[in-house]
Amino acid sequence: FLGFLLAVLTILIFRDTVANKNFDIIYFERCILITAIPLLDMTRVIIQRIISQKSPFFPDNNHLHHLLLNRGFSVKKVVKIYYLMAITSVSCTFLISNEFVYLALLILSISLVILFKTLKKQII
Repeated sequence: FLGFLLAVLTILIFRDTVANKNFDIIYFERCILITAIPLLDMTRVIIQRIISQKSPFFPDNNHLHHLLLNRGFSVKKVVKIYYLMAITSVSCTFLISNEFVYLALLILSISLVILFKTLKKQII
């Protein structure tokens, strides 16, 4: 569900960019930041597989959600962490583009506080 929403949001932003013929770098950065978590996770896993001389398409448990589950987080907490990271990255896109800066800062601050409290409870 989260991946679908991120993909739709990225397509909508890109579609508006093409429709307005405004190929500003800000729109490209938004698309990258919106999909940052899955892209970084996928890139990290592929690099790890190549370094360990395995096929990049070989399934394993090195994705971020597996690592969080192995550290003792419940499935609900892992989903909460993913949602908070997505909210954080989307808030950063608004900060970069100077749209809704104060609202983005507020949402970013709240989501980071909740994220750190969630992680702190589990680690300590």
